[in-house]
Order: sequence, then C-alpha cells, then structure tokens
Amino acid sequence: MPKKIIGLVILAAMIAIVIIGAVKNNTSESDALNNMALGSDVDFLPTEEGLAKGEKAPDFQLTTLDGEVVTLSDYQGQKVILNFWATWCPPCRAEMPHMQNYFEEQAEEANVVILAVNLTTEDKGLKK
Repeated sequence: MPKKIIGLVILAAMIAIVIIGAVKNNTSESDALNNMALGSDVDFLPTEEGLAKGEKAPDFQLTTLDGEVVTLSDYQGQKVILNFWATWCPPCRAEMPHMQNYFEEQAEEANVVILAVNLTTEDKGLKK
C-alpha cells in the first residue's frame, strides 16, 4: 500500500511540474508579445524596389468582409494604413489591439482609414 501512495505522489508531482512549465511558457510568450516595440520608428535602407517617400501607391482592389469591393483610390484624400496580418504571426497579434485602440480613439479625427488584410489562405479560410 505505501508503494502505491508513493507512486501516486510522484505521479502528481510530475503532472504539477508539466503544468507549471506549460503555464510559464505561455506567460513568457504573452509577455514577449506585449513587450514588442510597436510604433517605433524604423529607418529603411534605400532600395530600387518599392516606392520612395512621396510617391503614389499603385491602385488595387480588396473585398471587404461584407463582400464590397473597394480600391485604394476610393480613399484618395485620406491617410491609409495598409496592414497585412495573420493570426499565426506573433507581431501581428501584438499590434492588433493597438491598431484597434487607434481606430476607435483617433483615426476618424485624423482622417485615417485602416485596411487590415488578413492572409485568410494561411488562416484556414474566410469562415475561420
């Protein structure tokens, strides 16, 4: 009988160690996402690809969740934040709450539109 009790205590201790390890790992990942430097200035290296500061972006079409087709030129005269994101992307997940807060609190007054393009093909489709 004492051997069974000792075995159960050892088993319970091992389970507790696994659970504590999983919780610590999850907490560390969450802290890392929260500590990312969002909104920091980034100096991009000069390149022959892409647009230079002040150049006009090419027009393109997107379909909204409501099925409406919009083009970049629909937002002429407004500032546009074009963000490509995915749920599997840790920096994307970290910045979304900040973008939501900006949208709710400042975007309209600043005449800013946010176009957040989810990479649905990588996220198991539109319904997910």
